[in-house]
Formats: sequence, C-alpha cells, structure tokens
Amino acid sequence: MPSTMTVPTTATAAEIATAALAEWGITAHLDVESLIGGHKNTWLIIGSDQSDDFPDMRRPYVVLYVYTDPSDEIWVDKPIESRFDSWHVVVGDGTGPCGGEHTAFTARTPGIAEVAEFIAGWLTAPQP
Repeated sequence: MPSTMTVPTTATAAEIATAALAEWGITAHLDVESLIGGHKNTWLIIGSDQSDDFPDMRRPYVVLYVYTDPSDEIWVDKPIESRFDSWHVVVGDGTGPCGGEHTAFTARTPGIAEVAEFIAGWLTAPQP
C-alpha cells in the first residue's frame, strides 16, 4: 500500500492526484475543455491501458476531477480551497468521449488516498 503523502497547499488538484496515483504506478493525463466566455473545465484521464501515451477513449477509462457545487464547476488546474469540494471518479466504457460514462466514486477533498485506491482497484479489472 502506498505511503501517506504530504502535499503543499499550493499544489493544484492535478498535482495532488498525479502524485497519489503515481504511488500506485498509475499515469494520469490532463485534459481541458474550453467554454464560452474564456472559462474551462479541466480533468485527468486515466486509461485502462497504461501503456498508451494518451488514453484511447475507445477502451475503458476513468475521468477524475474536483467538483465545486456552488459554481457548478469541474477542475483540477488549481489548488483545493474548500473541504466541501468533492473528488469525482467517472468511468467510461470505451464507446468514445462522454459515451457510456457514469460516476463510480466520490470523496470529499482531501480524500485523494481513497480515490487513488479505488482507481488502482478499477485498473486491475476495468468494469464500466
């Protein structure tokens, strides 16, 4: 089991998650969706085939992000500021981006250890 990690509070959610996943030997990739008005959503994608340079969305995959309820925002590109934000793990079945996706696991921040353990378990037998 991975060790308990200490992360500076200035670290982004992506940096925190990437470090926690790396302890399990898991590689995550940052992805961005630009929105109208200059806003953006950001998340990490973890492919079921960890040998891919970037996850093939035609195979099972996981999307990981922090959800901020008051602003209805998903992101990983900034530091976590509220313990009321939540990590969300969305599993895709490989039918393409946003196809066959469902939320499989959530945890209040800073619960990244539980999130990383869930993803590591999913990678041993990817089940959409």
